[in-house]
Amino acid sequence: MVSRISNPVPAATLETAYCDKLTALATRPYLKWRDLYDLWWIGTQTEARLDLSWVTRQFLHNVSAYRTIDGLSPAQALRKFLETIRLKYSRRLIPIYGGGCRKRFGTRCILG
Repeated sequence: MVSRISNPVPAATLETAYCDKLTALATRPYLKWRDLYDLWWIGTQTEARLDLSWVTRQFLHNVSAYRTIDGLSPAQALRKFLETIRLKYSRRLIPIYGGGCRKRFGTRCILG
């Protein structure tokens, strides 16, 4: 017997998940590898074409509900976080800093 689901299970869109992961990186004082994995996966393993304008607006909206790392602006907090992990984990992060982000999101990468 095959059952049917009358109401689909709610799930975040890839754009929303991407914004949530950026918010986590900008506001959490420690690294959760799953966030980096999810960003990598969305950027390289899907055919998603994220609207950077929407992603940026949504990220700024999301991050306004939290305190960023060291009270920095959202962009500065992301840069500081990325620089910290680059210095600390550079050998492990080679695939994350590959060309996938620029290929998927155009010439400007929200993480770069």
